[in-house]
Amino acid sequence: MKIFKILIFLLGVYSISAQSPNTFKKEIRTELNEILSYWEKNSVDIAKGGFYGAVDVNNVPNTQADKGLILNSRILWTFSAAYQMDPKPGYKKLADRAFNYLNTYFWDTKHKGAYWSVKSNGTPSDTHKQVYTEGFSERMKLEPGLSPINFLIKIRINIAMNLMATFNYKIGDIAYETGFYSPQHFSLTFKKMTGVSPHKYRKTYYEKQL
Repeated sequence: MKIFKILIFLLGVYSISAQSPNTFKKEIRTELNEILSYWEKNSVDIAKGGFYGAVDVNNVPNTQADKGLILNSRILWTFSAAYQMDPKPGYKKLADRAFNYLNTYFWDTKHKGAYWSVKSNGTPSDTHKQVYTEGFSERMKLEPGLSPINFLIKIRINIAMNLMATFNYKIGDIAYETGFYSPQHFSLTFKKMTGVSPHKYRKTYYEKQL
């Protein structure tokens, strides 16, 4: 059995290595689009808002299942990132839907923090607060004026700023590393949010450390 698994693995590696980078990239994008399309089609809870808490193997939603903080946070991040890669209106619509649902139903206005889960109708279910989910919900409340898309962009720009001030990486490499689809898009966004170009920022902060 182990030998069989190794052979399957090696065949997969060979198949990937035999492809051109552009072909492999195209296949990955196609697979990603199919995954996102599945979530668009099967996860949205039209009747009660937000997204279903569970969908079975036959794609039938459990309309009574609790809705979890982790799932809804991941949906927000996924479609925010997808919109950055491919700005389809549907991706932004789902990111906004997740963001608004989290703020409306998961946020504890009295004691602060986010509930671990809510019932299918949005009322609190498990009101415990988990440390590793609180950081995300706190950041959302610290910057209430930002849309989920701009919230994600700001985080990416902050990461890029740290990388440029610390390491002598190529600007293009930093652009791709932080999730922008091209160095040009990264440079335009960076200057729009910081007031300076990436090259000027690096010259100002990285060279001070030399």
